[in-house]
Amino acid sequence: MPEHTFKLNGKQVTVNVEDNVRLLWVIRDILNVTGPKYG
Repeated sequence: MPEHTFKLNGKQVTVNVEDNVRLLWVIRDILNVTGPKYG
């Protein structure tokens, strides 16, 4: 799986997910940050 790195709330985050996974799902489901909503 590809490795993706980005900043979330000022912290560097690295996740291993497929390219077709939406960023919102990564933030909510993998990183357990429930503030972001769809829509």
